[in-house]
Amino acid sequence: MRTHDAPHAAAQPHVLDVADVVAGYGKNTVLRGVGLTVGESELVALLGHNGAGKTTLLRSIVGQVKPTAGRVLLDGADFTGRPPSATAVAGMSLVPQGHGVFPSLTIEENLTLAAATGGKRGASAATLADSKAFAFDLFGILKQRPKDRAGSLSGGQRQMLAISMALMTQPRLMLLDEPSTGLAPVLVDEVLAAVRKVNRELGTSVLVVEQDIKRVLGVADRAYVLKLGGLVFTGTPAQLEKRDWSELF
Repeated sequence: MRTHDAPHAAAQPHVLDVADVVAGYGKNTVLRGVGLTVGESELVALLGHNGAGKTTLLRSIVGQVKPTAGRVLLDGADFTGRPPSATAVAGMSLVPQGHGVFPSLTIEENLTLAAATGGKRGASAATLADSKAFAFDLFGILKQRPKDRAGSLSGGQRQMLAISMALMTQPRLMLLDEPSTGLAPVLVDEVLAAVRKVNRELGTSVLVVEQDIKRVLGVADRAYVLKLGGLVFTGTPAQLEKRDWSELF
């Protein structure tokens, strides 16, 4: 568990700034004035019980859900309500719950498709090769099986592939929606360690929604807790550990 109390890179400008976002589905309002930030090279955990609004917030950030109020800024530029294609080109990459891989394609084909359809257009072949090499170094099992179809992979391996696909877009900001879902504890540790390595070695800012609170607090710089569509905690993992969790979750 990281024990520092000062937010990581607090003096750096925010990569992501979400201000007073209200959003939902039809007449059902899910988020009620939510605001958060993710700093340069910072790893932030977004926590809360089922139905708290965590996935809706991620979808609002990347443009899958259009907020009815508030703003979403990436490096100070307003992306509120812009389509996912625009946010992807700007450097946001969402790894959705359920992994989001293409089962009928091979591991290598999934990576190639991710590079071609998401993120920054016109990346050089050398840059893409570097991204692929980093992903394969990160998850050795994928490097050993590049011609295997994604549909033949285990749940943990599919999650590794989904993260690798996001890396192919060279994201400025990576958002992960419950990457531990359905995984054994040892695989949760491996996936979260890989996310931290991406954050530290590539400098990628990360916002991760996670149900395994204790494990994600072990890699996070800061944490937010959502409850019934509103924020009830903002602070460091050490500060959250001192709180009465029955009041927050």
